[in-house]
Amino acid sequence: DAVVTTLSQNKVMVKQALDAATKGDGLGAKIRDKIARIITDGGLSIAPAARARADALAAFQAIYGVGPKKAEELITAGYTTITELRAAAAANPKLLNRNQTTGLRYYEPLLERIPRAEMDRHAALLLSAKPAALDGEIVGSYRRGRPDSGDIDMLLTCPAGAGAAATALTDFVTALRARGYIREVLAHGEHKCLAIAALPEAAGIPRRLDLLITPPEEFPFAVLYFTGSDGFNVAMRSHALDRGYTLNEHALTHLKTARPALGLRSEREIFKALGVQWREPHERTGAEALVVIPR
Repeated sequence: DAVVTTLSQNKVMVKQALDAATKGDGLGAKIRDKIARIITDGGLSIAPAARARADALAAFQAIYGVGPKKAEELITAGYTTITELRAAAAANPKLLNRNQTTGLRYYEPLLERIPRAEMDRHAALLLSAKPAALDGEIVGSYRRGRPDSGDIDMLLTCPAGAGAAATALTDFVTALRARGYIREVLAHGEHKCLAIAALPEAAGIPRRLDLLITPPEEFPFAVLYFTGSDGFNVAMRSHALDRGYTLNEHALTHLKTARPALGLRSEREIFKALGVQWREPHERTGAEALVVIPR
């Protein structure tokens, strides 16, 4: 579909290329025929069955817990819409696993973007419910000041150390469930909890919530990484390589010695160590936001 659209929107350019190809043997007859139909008719008549399959693949893979393989299995079994899949899953509880069933139940709300005003309320609730043993930060697009978010990402750390971290995370999850905030726990281990949460009110909309706990020495790197944006992160990692380091969500590591750079306790210190100008989270819009300080 994307290729057809591009060709349709550039008819003059494509026609010139097609005319030029006529004088050589760069294009086969079938390809030439298809391009000619795009130029004259504005597109190809894609078989309805093929389009329905593509739509079904996209819809099923948007269900939490359903990957490409499972989506293909469902289509092969004859399901093409969310409505059909819900009816089939109700009749056969073994059709989907636990998380897939949960993802299907909350399908529509989990696809919605979360307005910033609502994100403010989630952030306030999470920070107020957080055990004293944990430090935390709401990251992602929310920390960058964006008007909406896809989900709620919270990074946590436990200054008391790894021994207390897992217990503190469990206590946090228990407290959030007691408040009626966490509706479903999708996965819960020592270092993370993936859940579906909603503000504790009748109209609370189910949202995806990720709680991730990291060691104190890794926390600033995790905050930097999970704040984004993707483009800014790529630029930072590339610049780190130029300076002889690797940078990820865990550490800044010397390439030659494979030893981490020690004593970096904040994002500002990471920026300084790499010789780049400090950028507030809302300024990290892309690669263009990274400015190297002249040596």
